[in-house]
Amino acid sequence: ALLILVAAGRGTTREIRAHSSLAFSHAGHVLPSMQEFCEGGNESIDGRLLESDSNVARSRSCIEEPLRLAVWNMQRFGRAKMNREEVVEVIVEVIHNYDLIVLQEVTDASGTAIPALIVRINEGLASSDQYAVVQSPRIGRTSYNEQYVFIYKKERMTYVRGYKFDDQTDIFQIEPFLAQFHTQETGQLQDFVVIPLHAKPSDAVKELDALVDVYDEMVLKFNITDAVLLGDFNAGCNYVVQGEYEQIRLYTDQRFHWLISDHADTTTKSTSCPYDRILVAGEKMQDATYYKTATTYYFDEDLGIESKWDLVKAVSDHYPVGVMIRGSIPEAVYGSYHQHSFARSARLFTEPDSGPSPRKLDIRVGVTVELPVQGCWGEVMALVHGLDRTGQPDHCSQLSNSDHQSPSVTVVSNVALVVWESSSVHDALSTLIQLAERHPHLVTTEAVSVLGYKAGHGVLTDHTLYLAKIDPQDVRLTFLCHTLDNLIHCTIALSAATDIN
Repeated sequence: ALLILVAAGRGTTREIRAHSSLAFSHAGHVLPSMQEFCEGGNESIDGRLLESDSNVARSRSCIEEPLRLAVWNMQRFGRAKMNREEVVEVIVEVIHNYDLIVLQEVTDASGTAIPALIVRINEGLASSDQYAVVQSPRIGRTSYNEQYVFIYKKERMTYVRGYKFDDQTDIFQIEPFLAQFHTQETGQLQDFVVIPLHAKPSDAVKELDALVDVYDEMVLKFNITDAVLLGDFNAGCNYVVQGEYEQIRLYTDQRFHWLISDHADTTTKSTSCPYDRILVAGEKMQDATYYKTATTYYFDEDLGIESKWDLVKAVSDHYPVGVMIRGSIPEAVYGSYHQHSFARSARLFTEPDSGPSPRKLDIRVGVTVELPVQGCWGEVMALVHGLDRTGQPDHCSQLSNSDHQSPSVTVVSNVALVVWESSSVHDALSTLIQLAERHPHLVTTEAVSVLGYKAGHGVLTDHTLYLAKIDPQDVRLTFLCHTLDNLIHCTIALSAATDIN
């Protein structure tokens, strides 16, 4: 990981608290250029979708935003907090970071606090961004009761069903309430179950061990194995010590993947304890999870209120913890994870021409895609020399930005090379999209999807830029073709400058 030195597992390196919140907000997104590219595949006349080969190819190349999931212990959330405007503003801003967030320690007996919160969350949001809510019954052994509250974007997922675990042996103080959700935006992962637990501190080891039984019962009831188990497990410091993990089936059972580090700090107090955790189970869920995005969200630092200790304390004594689930991606992008011959991420080293100045390596990070060329060498030459297939000037040979920089063209024997320089990822992707439009037999929509997806998920960013919140610099699009034994081999690469060697 770049920012979180321990994203999962049990190491000895502390999480870098000052920057961990950046990982969640910047690690994965769909770039505007790729949104426009996808929308370009839905062209219509009088509301009728055009079924051209180009449109169909584009529609199959759409990339969905990741799902952002989280859990947050709200520390006795009820009407008292809803009556404090500055507290509500922070809570609302935090929740807007997520597509699904489970609130714990909701203690409001009146039943009015959560409906009021939902109204505030949805104020000013477009209909496509509106949230819905599912509330568990009030749960507890005594007169003290809590609720699990699931707040989710209703355009991105739907609530299917749920139930409270029947704790016949009274292991849990606040029994889990399990909720099944359905989504069309995470590829093969369409149905998953969220299993929250707020563990009693003194019984944390016992309750975490029994959470395996909760999961197994759910698999039998729902016939679903994909799940997220999350919550204030009190899994750290004095409540679960290192030697006790081996007594917990949830830890030793290989079906469950722990995401939040033992060295994370999930409390707003002066203590440094990894109480709040996220686990994933099931083949599709584990395959779709961005493990390195699992992190504590230090909202006080991100919102600039770390010096307002009274306000932070009034919001909660816990930070949220969250993780991203990969959105739907084209088969070409999915295949690039498993077919290394199709897409390769690497550092690129280019030696500049010799001269009077000291020689310096041009060190870059980027991704290269092999193109399944269907055209002829004449079409390669048409692209290289800035001509489209009709022999007319090809305007994509220049970047569609204010710089209007012409590409660098090199043709030697059976090798052709074109390099476009750009100051932004957006401009480079715009040129790539124009190439695909004008030369579909050379630059496929699948290649556009792979490069656009990788660019939006950190392949062009080194950690020095990442920490400083600086976009990738000196972006370069490189098209390279050569012939061998009457066969054409082409690649296209997207790269950015870096100081990391």
